[in-house]
Amino acid sequence: MQGYGSTDTLDIVIMQCAELLVMTGKASSHDEAVRLIREVINNGSALNKFKQMCVSQGVNERMAQTLIDNPHEVLSPSKLQTPIKATTSGYLTGIDAMALAEIARSHGAGRFAISD
Repeated sequence: MQGYGSTDTLDIVIMQCAELLVMTGKASSHDEAVRLIREVINNGSALNKFKQMCVSQGVNERMAQTLIDNPHEVLSPSKLQTPIKATTSGYLTGIDAMALAEIARSHGAGRFAISD
């Protein structure tokens, strides 16, 4: 939301958000949804909303700002990483997010209950 990172990731996020905006009637077309999403990313209101969401979920406002300004100060990279390399050329056609969430949870990521 600050212009850093992979354009591939941004494209995926924009596509997913566009689908949600059209499905909920917030945009009348995919093109309109993409325009709206790019506008809130570019004008900083998406980042501000992210900060508001963090604070509303109990994150201290200063910590939320640190998360935005210097995310690695708050969220250090995992000590355990497993590179997954493609054995052939091509592209992904889908990702099973629930399966990935279950794997991550089994390794201590995320929450099992709201109180975690």
